[in-house]
Amino acid sequence: MKLFTDSTFIEEITEIEDSYQYLGTWTGSLKEGDTFKTITTKKGSQILNLTPKHKYRIVNGQPLEIETLRESQKSVSFQSISSNYSEEFQNHLQESNLILKADTILFPDSSIVLIPKYITNDQEVIFKSESGNLITIQQINYTDIEFEIQYHDQNYKGKASLSPYFYLGMETVGFSEGEYVITHYYVTETNNSCLDFIGLGNQNIAKENSENVYALVSVSDDTCKDELNELTNKKLNTITKKTYKQ
Repeated sequence: MKLFTDSTFIEEITEIEDSYQYLGTWTGSLKEGDTFKTITTKKGSQILNLTPKHKYRIVNGQPLEIETLRESQKSVSFQSISSNYSEEFQNHLQESNLILKADTILFPDSSIVLIPKYITNDQEVIFKSESGNLITIQQINYTDIEFEIQYHDQNYKGKASLSPYFYLGMETVGFSEGEYVITHYYVTETNNSCLDFIGLGNQNIAKENSENVYALVSVSDDTCKDELNELTNKKLNTITKKTYKQ
């Protein structure tokens, strides 16, 4: 792997009968003990729609992979909206011997977990930050969303997918209004490589009743920490819902 000062990288892959290059961007620090992340955008000249993300730590001057943030060793594309779930979500459940049925996951001990769904398929919901920036979200199946961010005079679009591990524990974020539940949808396709995940929720854990759905935008650490800084890690409230006729 070669990392360049313009935040790009090339990774040479050699297999028994084939060799090729992965190309993309990297962020972080290359000092001993520090970490950096890579986002792969191309395999040779072929553009990847689902951008694999990896995390490394510098140990004895060499990169040691410590986390695969978006597993992929081949050219892939975002799951078609004709499917009810993302490919990664389905693969995880199959490997875990869990049964997927509509919006329900069945465990071997007969317990069940519902897939969270904050936006119905016939809706487009717009959220707004205090500084006036917007994110528009549309649910396209049980696990995937499409989004568009309007940040000052810039527009970013993309798709995000529900973490396959969502059922392992409740994620919460503290705001001035209280502690709120957040479900992570990791960005799989975007024209802003700093975007990490989109959070959705509708529950302040101090209250019994759910609220209107709210959103949160998160970016990767390190060199992306100042990206979209008037929008990220803030509770974004619903300002409008548009319902489409079926």
